[in-house]
Amino acid sequence: MKLNEILNKIKKKRKITLFVSIAFLVISIVLVCLGYKYENQALPEPVSMNDLLAKDKLDLDKYAYVDASTKPYLFASYEDNLEKFYFVMDDNNLLYILYMNSTSFNKLNKDNLETTRVYGITEEIPSDLKKIAISSYNELMKEEYLTDTNFKDYVGLMYLNVERSYYDASLYYIGFIFCLMMFLILIIAYFINLFKTKNNLKKYGSLLDNISNELSVSNNTMYEKYNLYLTNNYLIDANGRLLIIDYKEIENVYKYEYRYNGITTSKSLKIKTNNKKTYDILSISLKNKEAEKIHDEVIKFLQEKNNNIVIGYKK
Repeated sequence: MKLNEILNKIKKKRKITLFVSIAFLVISIVLVCLGYKYENQALPEPVSMNDLLAKDKLDLDKYAYVDASTKPYLFASYEDNLEKFYFVMDDNNLLYILYMNSTSFNKLNKDNLETTRVYGITEEIPSDLKKIAISSYNELMKEEYLTDTNFKDYVGLMYLNVERSYYDASLYYIGFIFCLMMFLILIIAYFINLFKTKNNLKKYGSLLDNISNELSVSNNTMYEKYNLYLTNNYLIDANGRLLIIDYKEIENVYKYEYRYNGITTSKSLKIKTNNKKTYDILSISLKNKEAEKIHDEVIKFLQEKNNNIVIGYKK
């Protein structure tokens, strides 16, 4: 194994990382364009909310309208939600429930309100909202006007969600955000690894020929599956970037566990050098039964090369 071969392997991996990151960027652009196109397509012909309620059955997710002629009366809201539930009436004194935010509310909250058409999507009135509506309206009217029995006749089974879009493109935008984040993570990793490789090549510039010659010796300890090469004088890690460490620079080596939600997912070795930097090598999934054996072999090898190395975590 020559140093140039290792560098070529690193370059190949970096190219794959760059290609995948660009693919995520392209997909994110496609998704945001599709989302914009989807939510801005022509709306269907709106249906009168009164006509839908008159059917005496649930007709959900319909694009409907209410011709509001009274100021909205707030009677319920979900905690921390900007949108709230309001009563309004039309010119025929028919009662409706609207779910809207402050902007929509302010358009209707006028003393001399002219009949204003409000558009939204039909949704089912849940049982808890129904109870609050009955109690609130009766309190407003100062008599038991609404009951559980007649509620369907006076208010209906549905309310109008003024803030909900008929064409919901949220899945497109969630996909866009995910792909954009993946692009940023990968492109940042690409440049970080590129920078680290260049720094190591610069640091050992005058010794690169010697290091390459050491790599060519047949009795080197190599873990090619994990991109780790142990020569007579150097530890060489090629996991995404080139890392060269002279054994004489190592002060401390210890095992490290990566956890997710309290569960160990992989193990690696942490190497502290005399310049106070810590490097992570040999990250192996816990599914690999050889992880412990490989880590112990590498620790033993490093101790033999530098008996001043402290094994185990040291502050």
